[in-house]
Amino acid sequence: MIDPWTIIGTTSAVLSFAQFAVSIVKTAVHINKSEDGASEDNKRLSEVTKNGQELLDQMSEFKASQAGRPTLTPGEESMLATAEQCRLLGEKILKFLGKMQATNEGSFRSSLKAAAKEVWYKSTVKELNEQLHSCRTQLNTHLLVVVR
Repeated sequence: MIDPWTIIGTTSAVLSFAQFAVSIVKTAVHINKSEDGASEDNKRLSEVTKNGQELLDQMSEFKASQAGRPTLTPGEESMLATAEQCRLLGEKILKFLGKMQATNEGSFRSSLKAAAKEVWYKSTVKELNEQLHSCRTQLNTHLLVVVR
């Protein structure tokens, strides 16, 4: 005779796995139908992150050009350090988004692999995106203080 709690636990595990598998297949279908092998959410996040990266790259170049010059105030130094943190977070997000893109467009197997990675890394990318949002908010505050 099987213990009722074992049956409940096993059933719960099977249902969780089935839900996970269905989410992977749904995501794979969306990725497979896309033109560039990425889900719509990842495309949007990638575009927003890339646009922000361009500005942050310019700020990093400015900081490098000012190296050795005592012309920057402590507030400007802090702002540029925050910009560098934002840039690094953006690079991490783009790296994960690159991993979650299908390598062979039109190949369902490649789309399935990308979908599994997307489901697997979803919480990590969400956390990094929240950190980037917080970092950009800090950067906006620095810009307001420096502009005064």
